[in-house]
Amino acid sequence: MAVGDDSSKCRLKLTPYGDVIMVLRKKIIFVDENGNRHIIPIGFESAGLYVPRLLWRLLEPITNKATQRPSFILEFRYQNSIGSREQTEKMYRKQLLKNKHPVWKVFLVYWGLRFLGALNWKNQALK
Repeated sequence: MAVGDDSSKCRLKLTPYGDVIMVLRKKIIFVDENGNRHIIPIGFESAGLYVPRLLWRLLEPITNKATQRPSFILEFRYQNSIGSREQTEKMYRKQLLKNKHPVWKVFLVYWGLRFLGALNWKNQALK
């Protein structure tokens, strides 16, 4: 199943456990807050795990086209420890607002990330 804009930027894959994973079909290029250019490669997988599941109903990181690019960037930055956690989450918030998500939803998701995202960031740093 392919979803996303830009001619199906990602496809969805179902795991044996019933989880849905987004698989990138076109590379994403983004520039971080320090001006460094990063490329997320074709085939990169995102399960939307860094957005607390409690908040998924607000943004639907897997199925909402306007949320997919920011979700891939968030997960890529977390997995590769690009910038600080605060910088990563601020970039996510900025992209969601740019994609015209309601401010109140972005506010709740951002603060959910700030409080609950610390666990994911620390777990990633231990790998």
